[in-house]
Amino acid sequence: MFRHIRTLRQVAARPFSNSACRQVENKVTAKQKLFQEDNGLPVHLKGGTVDSLLFSATMALTVFGTGYVIYELFKAAMPKKKASSLKEVVGRETAAASRTEATQRERAPIAPQSSLLCITRLIHVLLTPC
Repeated sequence: MFRHIRTLRQVAARPFSNSACRQVENKVTAKQKLFQEDNGLPVHLKGGTVDSLLFSATMALTVFGTGYVIYELFKAAMPKKKASSLKEVVGRETAAASRTEATQRERAPIAPQSSLLCITRLIHVLLTPC
C-alpha cells in the first residue's frame, strides 16, 4: 500500500508539461487605462472596432425584431380574406335564417326570434373558420 502512495507522490510532483514556462503579460492595467479615459465615448464603445460592430449588430437586430413583431401583430389583427365576400356571407346567413324562421313559423305559430339571437348567430357564423 505504501508503494502506491509513493508512486502517486512521484507522479504528482512531475510537471504537467516539459516546455519552458513563458511569462504572460498582464494586460489588465492597460485595459483599465483605456476604459477610464475621458474621451466622450460610452463604456460599451470604448473597446474599439469590435465593440462598435457588436453594438451596431445588436441595434440592427433590435430594430428588425421590433418591426417584425409589429408586422406579425398587425397580420394577426387583420381578418383573413375569405373566398366569398362579407356581403355574400351575411346574405347567405340572412337567407338561411329566413328559411329556418319560415319553417319554424309553419310548424308552430310562436313569436319570432329576438333580434339579439339573430345577431349572435351572425357573429358566430362570421367568426367560425371555413
